Amino acid sequence: MSSHPLAGSDWSRLKAFIQQDLAGVTEADLASCDGQREKLVTKLQEIYGITADEAEGAVAYYEQRIAMWYRSRLTGSASLKSRH
Repeated sequence: MSSHPLAGSDWSRLKAFIQQDLAGVTEADLASCDGQREKLVTKLQEIYGITADEAEGAVAYYEQRIAMWYRSRLTGSASLKSRH
């Protein structure tokens, strides 16, 4: 399990995606994780009664969503520039 902190903007985006999708996770729950991936995995285990692997998979899913969001932003920016 990775214990690295999530970068500021990534953490903010991840929190937004989680709050949008997972009704059982509160702002206080996310604040207690303090941007730490390992704490988020543990918190999801506690809230949903899932295994570490399942919680790890959920966090990885949201990290992938962030990466796709960034890619879509970059692709959109590039296509706008090429029109001018």
